[in-house]
Amino acid sequence: MVTAEEVHQVLQAIHHGLDTIGIAFQHCAVNVVDMGEPPMLYTYSSVESSQLSKPDERMIADTESYAGTIAAIWRQAEPAYRRDLNENDPYGERERIIELYGPVRSIIDVPFSFGTLTINSAIADAFSDRDLLFFEELSEALSEGFRRMEDLQQLALSEQRYRTLVETPNFVVMLLDTEGNYLYVSPQIKEWLGYTPEEFYRDADIRKQIVHPEDLVNTEKFHHTDLATSPKVWF
Repeated sequence: MVTAEEVHQVLQAIHHGLDTIGIAFQHCAVNVVDMGEPPMLYTYSSVESSQLSKPDERMIADTESYAGTIAAIWRQAEPAYRRDLNENDPYGERERIIELYGPVRSIIDVPFSFGTLTINSAIADAFSDRDLLFFEELSEALSEGFRRMEDLQQLALSEQRYRTLVETPNFVVMLLDTEGNYLYVSPQIKEWLGYTPEEFYRDADIRKQIVHPEDLVNTEKFHHTDLATSPKVWF
């Protein structure tokens, strides 16, 4: 889940873009579907966007609820354009929509990878076919942005787990390239041997100073043979 501030920035960009190209819209929103336990919908809306601090959270219980309707549209993976809620209300949502956004006649939800992009208007049948194509392009951009954010979060989590592992005080980790240069040395090496990681980075031959003279020939042989084909991690 990305932060409310990040989604707010995305909403501001979408809002500005829609204004710039002259689309007759009233509000826009990003609905993030979280199919965890329990399933939840997080709605980030441009309504009073300057005051937005956290998303509106709704449990996805059934299709009769607003959250259930959005989740159903997301699962269908096709845009749902309700051209005039006064004339046709296929999801029975008119009252809920008015409660959320005020007077709304037309509304569209365009699914993206993590939810839907909602754009509404006080005008009936407000959006042209060209507008609908533009909304789909926006949803594709949202999908890519959310995927990148998820990848960055997973990378950060992996790095955190890796750092927790390699900085455990019970052992030292050394990462070397095929030339025998030290790419990473656990910081606890200082407590173990009195040398800092930076000293290993500057001078790879420092290992010769910390190995017992009787073991030096064997360790050097192992060192050069083992690194001949690929980088190594030593514990």
